[in-house]
Amino acid sequence: MNLIALRADSTPAKGLKRLKNTPAKRLAMRCTWLLLPLILTACATPQPPAPKAVYDFGPVLSSASAAAPTRSAAVALPEIEASASLDSPSLLYRLQYSNAQQLLPYAQARWSSSPAQLVRARVRDALALQGPVLSTEGIAPWVLRIELDEFSQVFESPEKSFGLVRLRVSLLKNDQLAAQTTVLARAPAASQDAAGGVKALTAATDDAVRQLSSWLAAQIKYSVAR
Repeated sequence: MNLIALRADSTPAKGLKRLKNTPAKRLAMRCTWLLLPLILTACATPQPPAPKAVYDFGPVLSSASAAAPTRSAAVALPEIEASASLDSPSLLYRLQYSNAQQLLPYAQARWSSSPAQLVRARVRDALALQGPVLSTEGIAPWVLRIELDEFSQVFESPEKSFGLVRLRVSLLKNDQLAAQTTVLARAPAASQDAAGGVKALTAATDDAVRQLSSWLAAQIKYSVAR
């Protein structure tokens, strides 16, 4: 009885030992050791950063600027001047509630080109609905020079922001200053992030362009009427 019990108790242990030493088990262990350096290398290799989101103003969906008075005189529109901070594709914002004097860039978002180039394209398209627009000075008697002074998303608080655009505009006739104005436009942001800032700045730019188009048409009409 004791011998039978001993054999019965020892049989599962022997079977388990044989299972642990099977060729399949040894092969699996070898594969694990061979793959371990590759797994560790993959874990240690830094992953590339996520690509930045690239934005522009999108297509012009309204011809509201065409409601401004038309003009027959051709206007030259040179490149828009801007400060160094606005002469790059960085998408900028200000924390007005913390430090309004500091411009900060979004880390994972940028414009497709500089704000000055984007604004100029919007102005050109709007003015072309009223009359001829040229890119080269010296051909048209009228020259419209624009300086982009402000183009940023301004946070009044962490929960509220708006897009702010400010243009300084000079109108020259035959190389003589005919008129000057400052155009200021702002639009609320629907979300407090880069996407919300882009939409707000697009809306503010379109508002500024409408103001500029009406002002330009009125100045040229007044000059011709005198």
